[in-house]
Amino acid sequence: ELECYKRIVLDKGQDVVGESYEIRTNIPESIEDMDIKYGLSTTINGYHIVGNCSHHSEKDMEFYLLKSELERFDMFNWSAGGRRLKLPNIPTALASFNGRLFAFDKTNIYTIDPNSFTILDTYEGVGCAGSEAVIVTEFGMCFADMNNIYLHDGNNPKPIGNAILTSKEKGFGLDEFNFSSNTKISFDQKRGSFIVITQKGK
Repeated sequence: ELECYKRIVLDKGQDVVGESYEIRTNIPESIEDMDIKYGLSTTINGYHIVGNCSHHSEKDMEFYLLKSELERFDMFNWSAGGRRLKLPNIPTALASFNGRLFAFDKTNIYTIDPNSFTILDTYEGVGCAGSEAVIVTEFGMCFADMNNIYLHDGNNPKPIGNAILTSKEKGFGLDEFNFSSNTKISFDQKRGSFIVITQKGK
């Protein structure tokens, strides 16, 4: 025959020993739901940066970038200033390059300081087709938008696809292809070449 023991404990909030949850995690106890969904992600300086987010109790989260707690990649204080950054448009890609965070939409590049989480510069007229249409290598950051292929040296993007922008009589041109969200860029180490994978037709 089993014996059962029962004890009732009433927590009055007194005689708390040690640090509180908020001091340990930098996240208020009032945030009950940290279920953040995101479509973009990168890491820089020990932080996990995510974008194109959603949260059931917040509006317009797809415009925001969120920064995790330091070395705690799954903890986001999404309600705090300095941990969230609203962009003018919904981001299409994120990349870490030269100590900076780069956020893209379809027609703009935002250079962001990952520590202060503020926009340092906006480059207009050039964007990125999708989350896999950007790659960072020792030669620079290569990415593609609907108009061209670019190589970023840390300061400015330079178009590198001008020679194949339009097709000639028996030729090949970027104008025959659809640089959509499923465009991918990889790097061939042996040849030192960027490879752009996309689909034909616009």
